[in-house]
Amino acid sequence: MNNTEETIKELLREKKDIEWQIKESHFKGYPEVKTLNGNKYIYLRFKQYDRLSSVYAGVYSDDLYASLKEMAKTVKELNSKARLIKTKLAKLGVSCAPLDPNVLLNLDFARANLKTIIFGQAVVEGVSATFLETEEILERGSSLNVGFDDTLTILNLKNAWQYILDEDTVKRGPCFGALCNIAGFINDRQISYPDEIRTTNVYITGAKYRPPLPDRDTVRKEIDSIITDNAKDVLDRAADLVAYLCKTQIFTNGNKRTALVFANLFLICNGGGLLSISSEMDKEYKNKLVQYYDGINEDVKTFLREKCFLPMM
Repeated sequence: MNNTEETIKELLREKKDIEWQIKESHFKGYPEVKTLNGNKYIYLRFKQYDRLSSVYAGVYSDDLYASLKEMAKTVKELNSKARLIKTKLAKLGVSCAPLDPNVLLNLDFARANLKTIIFGQAVVEGVSATFLETEEILERGSSLNVGFDDTLTILNLKNAWQYILDEDTVKRGPCFGALCNIAGFINDRQISYPDEIRTTNVYITGAKYRPPLPDRDTVRKEIDSIITDNAKDVLDRAADLVAYLCKTQIFTNGNKRTALVFANLFLICNGGGLLSISSEMDKEYKNKLVQYYDGINEDVKTFLREKCFLPMM
């Protein structure tokens, strides 16, 4: 991963940490003292909906007033740090603007369907867990009858999906850096250098096609070309992304999982619904991928559009 990607990841981590500190402080405003009938009281004054408001904090005492002033100073400093981080992120092309309502709705839609989507992806990878066992792993981290490797595959999928359902990831959009981060989650503890581009040859089961070694710049340009092809609708581009990423085999492992998660990030960023491979369509999906790899047809794209698309209700 290059220095820019590391910088962005570190800034986003700092941003989340500061936002958590501000939230956990449960503090807003600045203390002011009001005198009523000869008694002094402390109120916290703050701006809400572009109007000044105040809330009662307690009967005046030197200790309470000093404590509130210190808290106000701390929160002010945290807000200043947050603004500085947002400025740095903006210079690196990462937006901190509020998300579109349709995108927020798509995020909620994805969260509501997450267990089913992950179960389907796990089946495609040969994981033998049932839906109930998958659900147990997602909620508790393990299931009695599921082995370590299958459990890790499910948990890695969960982490990859949690990454793309994070608002900061969505604001950043479906870029090459996000693709590498997804692969890092998918392949975590399964291979060395989980987010690095493949440097060795790989073979695809059932296919004659042998993917050449990927070139970083070429891959980046091809992904950008698919994403920005406004002659096609969002769903067509999402299907193109899955097909391209699977066939290119950018990473040493986990390419089908990475491709589908990344395509879903693209759909979410556009409020375009979701792609999900159901457990019943496992064999058909893999057969159509092999046909696409070998240049027989591009039916896998039609399959994704017509059988795997989940529109938002």
